[in-house]
Amino acid sequence: MDSSESSSLRRSIGFVLGIVLFAAVWAGPVPEGLSPAAAKTGAIGLLMAAWWITEAIPIAATALVPLVLFPLLGVSDMSAAATPYANPLIFLFMGGFMIAQAMQTWNLHRRIALGIVRWVGVRPASIVIGFILASAFLSMWVSNTATALMMLPIGLSIIDLTADRLEADIASAAPHFGLVLVLSIAYACNVGGIATLIGTPPNALLAGFMSESYGVEVGFAEWMMIGLPVALCLLPFVYLILTWIYPIELDTLPGGADLIDQEIADLGDISRAERRVGIVFVLTALLWITRPLLTDLLPALSDAGIAMGAALVLFMIPSGTEDRALLGWPEAEDLPWGVLILFGGGLSLAAQISDTGLAEWVGGGVSALSGWPVLALLLATVGKPIPACRAGGPGGELRVHAPGGYAAECHHLRKRPAVDSPDEPGRRVAEPALHHPRLLPRLPPPRPRLRRRDRDAAALGRKLTTRRSPELFLSRADRYSPG
Repeated sequence: MDSSESSSLRRSIGFVLGIVLFAAVWAGPVPEGLSPAAAKTGAIGLLMAAWWITEAIPIAATALVPLVLFPLLGVSDMSAAATPYANPLIFLFMGGFMIAQAMQTWNLHRRIALGIVRWVGVRPASIVIGFILASAFLSMWVSNTATALMMLPIGLSIIDLTADRLEADIASAAPHFGLVLVLSIAYACNVGGIATLIGTPPNALLAGFMSESYGVEVGFAEWMMIGLPVALCLLPFVYLILTWIYPIELDTLPGGADLIDQEIADLGDISRAERRVGIVFVLTALLWITRPLLTDLLPALSDAGIAMGAALVLFMIPSGTEDRALLGWPEAEDLPWGVLILFGGGLSLAAQISDTGLAEWVGGGVSALSGWPVLALLLATVGKPIPACRAGGPGGELRVHAPGGYAAECHHLRKRPAVDSPDEPGRRVAEPALHHPRLLPRLPPPRPRLRRRDRDAAALGRKLTTRRSPELFLSRADRYSPG
């Protein structure tokens, strides 16, 4: 059975399996403690999960299912089902896509990549490091796939040049160099996508899900505070592990510098269009990073607003080299619009999983695992979607597992996922996990106010003891408890 027949069989099985799962849950008895709306949401979620994982129909088409079935089955009205498709995170990603499209239109991304490779060096090990850095940096702003497709031809040119200069087959003269170079591009693109909110679609999907369902806002700067250090820590491991498993048995690369210089020379001098796109790109990134510092001056400024403003500017600024703007609508038509629809479908499903109480019910179902160590629960939660991700991509699995996983964490901490905001009706905010009596011992004790000499004594290693009454401890807890 060839790959096309296998793919067709998988889609057929997935299509039928999704319908069977949907019918079984919809027509079956409602489990105890679960509302009918939640049961219907579960049926729709199983249908979409089966179709997403097996790609029974196009993934973006599956994301349209909530618009049809939620109103039809009485889970929600059309307005509630359609609102998540206009989540601000979707417009943030749309603006990021347009900036990336402008960079690709004028080959700015290629110039950046070649510049990084030349700056790092042209020794074989240095070239691998340069490709890792260039791929990771570009994938922070451009999609992983587009970055890999751009970097791969450059890498293959270097591999071919190495074979020509060595006058031998690269597989025998330097068997691991080509393999390490190609794999470094793939892994670095994935690692770089972790660093920013627009680096890869699951990042923005998770941020949108947390905002839509639980009122937890994750901005561009907040994501980078975690994502960038994680990516910087992972990149050295990409190089070390690849070169440890596949040692590069090549000390010098004949003609490597000439090839990189030739590639840069083929691009010509940097054009006005490249400069202008680069200025827009840098200013946009700076605004994303510094937006938390500008909230007092511009309280209405948002990451999505910055992204769409940058996209509009690209449509208005003339290129300076041709009779056109930096970005035209023909280029915008090439955007992955299906990914944006995918976001909306996933957020719509996640919103109903939360609103109907299905997430809390799923979280309560894992109470039998409450005795497990936290690390074991984390590994089980993270490892469970991996096989399905291999089949249907990470986005669908994130949409399916995120609501239940967060609800399980809430149940583990004895807190509800979200409550209605008393200040803003209709907005859901996360509720502290401090209302449960069993969690009172976990509260941090109040820190005593020390005089300077006491702080100096503590710094010298003296142990300071303070008495704390239960009344003081409970009064601190009351400040966090609802009502």
